[in-house]
Amino acid sequence: MGLILSYLVYGLLNVAGVLLLKASISNAAAAVREANYVSHATALVTLGGTLYALSFLCWLYILARAEVSRAYPIAIGISMVLTTAGAVALLGERLTFIHILGITAIFVGVAVLARA
Repeated sequence: MGLILSYLVYGLLNVAGVLLLKASISNAAAAVREANYVSHATALVTLGGTLYALSFLCWLYILARAEVSRAYPIAIGISMVLTTAGAVALLGERLTFIHILGITAIFVGVAVLARA
């Protein structure tokens, strides 16, 4: 797998895991409090945690092939942008002008690092 594809896979796994955890953690906690350990919400938390763990394995793959001074900002930048987009699209969170400025700055930074 190429490094660029690795960053993309890392970002998608990371974001999918985080968004699933965010969307389901409250319902899963309520289910567990009622001794309902096998519920739709707990399954989503398990899936979210699994995707997040898989993103870590992808991160290890990236670290083995790239300088950490480049890899970390690129991976975190991609995750921040994708997480924000997913939170807006899937969780109904607000996107402000300041968010857009920040995302733009991240894109510029990632582009600069990718070419360094």
